[in-house]
Amino acid sequence: MPVFPALEGTTFENGELAANVHGDIYEAANAVREAGVRLQLAPVREVSDPVKARMVAFDPYGTRVAIRLIPVSGGITEVRIKAGASGDEGYARRIFREILKNVP
Repeated sequence: MPVFPALEGTTFENGELAANVHGDIYEAANAVREAGVRLQLAPVREVSDPVKARMVAFDPYGTRVAIRLIPVSGGITEVRIKAGASGDEGYARRIFREILKNVP
């Protein structure tokens, strides 16, 4: 479900952080890649098309991180992050802050 009312707001539900960023799916995907480099995330799977994108990676400690991107409307993309098996909210928020640093 898209997070529409507060574009800057985030929600954490069922172990997954959801938030919107200003930028199309391609800009968001680039921001995710750049954040992954800074956070030393090693991608094991990347899938993308104009409808959605997904990256699964592991950090240096072996924690699995899954990031999904879904276009909501022109210029807005929903980002969903699940860090760890049951969802670590603090870590997911840290990853999201790194992604925001790279969004134009």
